[in-house]
Amino acid sequence: MAGQPMPSTRIWGVDENYMETMYDEYFVKTDIDDSFNYESTANGMPNIIKSLYTDAGKARLPVEGNTVHVPPVIGTGPVPNAYNRKDANDTSYIDPNKYPTLFTPSDQSSVPYILFRAENSTYNNYLDVIASTAMHGINLYIKQPIQIQLRFRITRSDHESRMEYLAKPRAFVSKLPGFFFSWLEILARTGQPMLVSMDTFAKLNEDMYYARRNASVISGLKVPADWLENYSPVPRKSKLLIRMDNDATRDEREFVMNGLKNFVKSDLILVSDTTELIESARFAVSLLLLFFYVIATIAILLCFFVLWISFTANVRENSWEFGVLRAIGLSIWEVILVYIFEAMSIILTSVILATAIGLMVSLTLTLQYTLFNDMTFTFYFPTAMFVFLFTLSVIVSLLGSYLPASQLAKKQIASTIRGH
Repeated sequence: MAGQPMPSTRIWGVDENYMETMYDEYFVKTDIDDSFNYESTANGMPNIIKSLYTDAGKARLPVEGNTVHVPPVIGTGPVPNAYNRKDANDTSYIDPNKYPTLFTPSDQSSVPYILFRAENSTYNNYLDVIASTAMHGINLYIKQPIQIQLRFRITRSDHESRMEYLAKPRAFVSKLPGFFFSWLEILARTGQPMLVSMDTFAKLNEDMYYARRNASVISGLKVPADWLENYSPVPRKSKLLIRMDNDATRDEREFVMNGLKNFVKSDLILVSDTTELIESARFAVSLLLLFFYVIATIAILLCFFVLWISFTANVRENSWEFGVLRAIGLSIWEVILVYIFEAMSIILTSVILATAIGLMVSLTLTLQYTLFNDMTFTFYFPTAMFVFLFTLSVIVSLLGSYLPASQLAKKQIASTIRGH
């Protein structure tokens, strides 16, 4: 871990059932620790968040081998451990008189406090985390240790403290509903989220609280009272996801939403029905596809008239050829098939070239769109529309070539050769 860059990140605590409430079909993982057996979600995705609870503290890195080797301590300073003192024989208590430089009063120094965590706390009680794929940009991968430095202020001015933690990645994800994960390595330094269990998040919050409290008691720093009074051992939630039955009606969803709104006291809290939003988006897409079908039908009708006029002129100009073919023994139907095959060859060639060109253009534009919007590329071919347009094109080619040729077939061979 020495010499690695330390970009900023935001740590979020998630409940055990988070992946059971989100739209897991939009979950995209890049790497996962394959030493664990994961439960599957409704769509067959590995429930990596639940693994943070069921397999907490069980990860072993290749560098550790079969035993847990304890490296040197990360960080110094006993502020978090000071509140544990019971008596002189309590090894968890470090006497501030024995380490006076680590309890520098505020009137002597404003150097950031680096808080001590014992070897067992740092290396055995590590953090299981889920990180963003973008972190590959700073060489963070599965089976590698991560050093997390928790920074926070002791006072409102310039007294900052930090605590060091060892973390082991459970998975790297590029998409997870509810959080802005990314696969672009260039975004590694843009505050990508990092997920931990709620128990781990509560422990980090507790460490920060006691660090502030003890800094106030031991070092005499003026810690804002509200920072200490507003502490809660149960972390406050920033999001609440409710998953209802798939057969739930709109009225039932609105009943639940209205019940939740009764407890919302702030205009900054938004209660939304994602099912309603998805249905609205699907309705808009359906209308757009219907518009495409109407435009395609109109275009095919225009192509029919153009093809009919073109083949009518072509048959009249080549009536001598038609009469010669009849004169050498071809039947009327065989001559008509010649024009039908000509029309079909033109239509099939046009369909193949148009499909190939359209795919190349659409793939290029889609890849650019997904690149700039950090979305996962998904290939979707409009099979229904393609079959619909291809069928209409074949029908148009058959009618557009058969009708003019059938009119010419009714004439006598001699009149056809003379051009009458």
